[in-house]
Amino acid sequence: MNQPLPQLYLPEGAINRQDIQSFGTSAHSDVTRGQLDHRIVSIKHIRLRVDQIPFFGRSQLEHKVVNQWRRASHQNVLPFLGLWDYSPCPLPAIVTPHVKWNIIDYLGVVPNADKYVLVSYVARALEYMHKQSPPILHGNIKGSNILVDEAGRVYLSDIGVYEALSLPNQVDLEVRWKAPEKLLNNQPHSAACDVWSFAMTILEVFTRRQPFHEIAHEAVVIIVVAQGQRPARPPRALMPDDILWQLLGQCWEVSPCDRPQIAQVVLWLRLLKEQSRVPYDKSNQPNERSFGHIHSETWI
Repeated sequence: MNQPLPQLYLPEGAINRQDIQSFGTSAHSDVTRGQLDHRIVSIKHIRLRVDQIPFFGRSQLEHKVVNQWRRASHQNVLPFLGLWDYSPCPLPAIVTPHVKWNIIDYLGVVPNADKYVLVSYVARALEYMHKQSPPILHGNIKGSNILVDEAGRVYLSDIGVYEALSLPNQVDLEVRWKAPEKLLNNQPHSAACDVWSFAMTILEVFTRRQPFHEIAHEAVVIIVVAQGQRPARPPRALMPDDILWQLLGQCWEVSPCDRPQIAQVVLWLRLLKEQSRVPYDKSNQPNERSFGHIHSETWI
């Protein structure tokens, strides 16, 4: 039986305004901490530029949250707790459980953490999302939207939020993770776009650097992607596995239909954890039968 969806709006007095503390900022939001029912929560306040205000109302945010994040119920998806009106912000704030680190900051604290395990948790969350009907698409997979708690549990956050607030031809830091069909043609977001971004995020996790880190300006990133260039392979000290690098290359194919589905990426990551070397042939994508000897509940 499906679980009931979380309520969309929290009551006005659900969070004590006197308890709110600043926690951090990102490219599009300010994050504070507060208390909801005696537990610590994160309160994300969407920051709009002056030129964005005429284009966005709460209906866009509500639509994406209702149809994407609010439907997702998985152990590696950060729970959506509700929207909360917080004057003087023009948009309601997004309330979630508070998680201490994003995955990049976590690796700074725990540098020996198993990166294969961390990214595999994210892959399994995406696999769950893409299997829903209709599929739940993330729209902005990157390291800062993957959270890790003190116990090492991994959560995918901000599902659908960026897509709700993006403008055509908007140039920002997210171009480093975006698929070319989004960058160049502004096509509707797809599961294949998520796969591209997830592969960029794997690169980010293993190197602890943004994709195309050697390029200072985002507009130049768009140009090099349009020319068919892809990120340079990192030093072997950071990413020693040839098979993983080839898998990322497959996820960065120009044509979306040539990229593996996330379920296939999950299988490859599982295989890389179980076996150190297996011949890679991108014309022969893995399937469930190929890895029938690997038990999904015991591989990590």
